[in-house]
Amino acid sequence: MDRRVLNANIVKTLNKDKLKNREVTVWKDRLGGQSPQWRTLYKPPIKKRTGDLQWRILHGAIATSAFLSILNPNTLSNCPFCDFNESVFHVFTGRDKIKNGAACDAVALWKQNVRVRLNLEFCFYKATENLEAFKQQWGHDEVLVKVTEQGEMNAAAWLL
Repeated sequence: MDRRVLNANIVKTLNKDKLKNREVTVWKDRLGGQSPQWRTLYKPPIKKRTGDLQWRILHGAIATSAFLSILNPNTLSNCPFCDFNESVFHVFTGRDKIKNGAACDAVALWKQNVRVRLNLEFCFYKATENLEAFKQQWGHDEVLVKVTEQGEMNAAAWLL
């Protein structure tokens, strides 16, 4: 038997009871009882990959901390940024209330993700001694990032 098929069957068997009573779509309650119209997810000009991601979001088939904590009790269900329960709604809509005096701001999270990606790319290009390629890819008009004469990266002010 193929290892991938065996692994898939083991995962299904181990998690069958935990997922048995799960709703088909987690958004039906949020949409006022209406079922989402799946056909619209795949109509042009939407690409198939985008439609697939939207389908996974609507079905709650995203590996959020809350979902993973059901499958593995050793995993915390909290958002790593704000300590709120990291559900599909929390990740993609940002509609959760303030907890412990701090809100999980979607814009701040996006900026953090961009900064992390820029830093990762910068470290790679610096290690390969190819900062010129980094400047061409990420430093256009210094909108996102500026590379100093000393070979250090400075993120744009709007990203801070």
